Amino acid sequence: MCLITPRAVRRCFKSRYHCKRDLFIVCFMILIVILSLSVDLEQLYSFIQNHQSSLSLLLFSSFNTPIANRLLILVRTSHHCESRLKYLLKTWIPPLKRNQQKSNIFLLTDQYIKNSSYDKFENVILTDCPQKHKIFDLCCKTADEFQLYHNLTKNGAKFDWMCRFDDDQYVNLDNLYSYLTKLNSSIPYYIGRTSKYSIKIPDNNQTVHFATYGAGVCYSKVLLSKLQNYINKSITPDDCIKTRFADDAYLGYTIAYKLNTSLTINKQLHSHLERLQISFHRLTLENLLEAITFGFSWDRYQLKWMPVIHEIIQLSRKHQKDQDSLMLLWNFVRDYEKTHPENITGKVDDSCTSYHKEKNVSVANMPNKAILLTTKHIKI
Repeated sequence: MCLITPRAVRRCFKSRYHCKRDLFIVCFMILIVILSLSVDLEQLYSFIQNHQSSLSLLLFSSFNTPIANRLLILVRTSHHCESRLKYLLKTWIPPLKRNQQKSNIFLLTDQYIKNSSYDKFENVILTDCPQKHKIFDLCCKTADEFQLYHNLTKNGAKFDWMCRFDDDQYVNLDNLYSYLTKLNSSIPYYIGRTSKYSIKIPDNNQTVHFATYGAGVCYSKVLLSKLQNYINKSITPDDCIKTRFADDAYLGYTIAYKLNTSLTINKQLHSHLERLQISFHRLTLENLLEAITFGFSWDRYQLKWMPVIHEIIQLSRKHQKDQDSLMLLWNFVRDYEKTHPENITGKVDDSCTSYHKEKNVSVANMPNKAILLTTKHIKI
């Protein structure tokens, strides 16, 4: 049983990380006292020396590092869909570059567009993958996502997690941080929302479920380490073609079948693939506030609704005693498209030029702020 000092109690109210560390230090000091009573000082000194590295790790690593500093966040887009980024910058991605840097947010794209939302991102990564939406191209970009993680950690970054999202997703960062804080990154975690379909293993009757990229996916550092030999530019795109799996399905196949790691399902991750009547239209205000991600789609909730939903979430935090008014506001937003089907009938996704005739865009050569996926160019 550990003695909780008044100082430790006071610090609990300031930071849960400091609280955990202080309580551990108190327990460790008591352990030393107990050991000193049963063994001589020479043996005690030998014990501390032999376990010095482990004790230092326990005392000063994760207990003292907020989850935001240990999480790499990747957002993948295309120059075809650059117009989507303005909604992310108005909502969950900090508009100030220094805050993006603190949150370890990286944007991956295929081409850089002058005088666009790209200029407002601190970390822009250019892939050298084909620029279409085909299996080879998607798997190539996915391999680049993992390569970025490995390049950053090779250069000294201490990331326990990597989460990747698409450019049409809203992410409640506070809920994401809260969820990951409860998990141990030393366990191989593959976290996501099950896709509507399972996949059949080639030349095998076994089927596996995979996490759809449309809801966001998170990986622990242990799993990322194991995946390094399987997910890379030299083999992944070609293997995707052989198996006929898209990038998210190929990840699920590799993790479940080759690494024997099952999917950890989190139903607070929401995809644009959810059917209309069981997506936003079924969510209460409480569901909205508990969710980690939302997927937007032109045929149900267009991206223009993202800032509105973000404001409702922010207002709920500021006015926790006035939830009834917010519930009425959310019910109106939630049901608006359902009661106005003319807004989505016969329409196409105009947020990506690849879905209709591509407009003339001014594509620049890679500027200094955009860095290639090679170790020597990665800046920590």
